[in-house]
Amino acid sequence: MRHPRQPDLDRYPELQKAWDRRQFVKSAAAGTLFMALGGALVRIAGDDLTKEARAEKRSDGKSRLPPGQRALDKLRPMGGAEGDGDVRNFRLRVHGAVKSPF
Repeated sequence: MRHPRQPDLDRYPELQKAWDRRQFVKSAAAGTLFMALGGALVRIAGDDLTKEARAEKRSDGKSRLPPGQRALDKLRPMGGAEGDGDVRNFRLRVHGAVKSPF
């Protein structure tokens, strides 16, 4: 039995391509909506760290976390090797498309 809104594809086979495209777009939209809502729920549910940071106050009385920002518990890997953390071993080199490299 065919869907009530589905055209009679046996009688009008030229509509098959348009019907398939319509079904694909509906499926893609539903999947996108599902992923967006799922991601929002995960972000809302796991945002305890941000709530704690907003509750904290700096010495001047302002919120520790600026408006529109959220706290991170870890940073994404950006590549490269992590240094040892000793300031004496740190070297900054400015080079490339700059006026005066140093």
